[in-house]
Amino acid sequence: MQLEKQTYPDKSVIKTLGQFVPVKINIDKLPKVAQMYAVSSIPALMFMEANGKPWTGFLGFLPPREFNLMVKDAFSKRKNKK
Repeated sequence: MQLEKQTYPDKSVIKTLGQFVPVKINIDKLPKVAQMYAVSSIPALMFMEANGKPWTGFLGFLPPREFNLMVKDAFSKRKNKK
């Protein structure tokens, strides 16, 4: 809930996530999806390839500033691997 109330509405987070296609999944209603991606706690954020293969993610709440830093760091590392 904190992500939805505090982090996602933040203008800087909206800008950071503007290049993504966000998908929210209620794991209580879709437990097979949670099982498929080994999600055992929430919130869980994953970044995936277009084919659905996850390549990074994190668990737990992050306030806007830390959230943006995590996303930028994850993509910086991703670019360096390619």
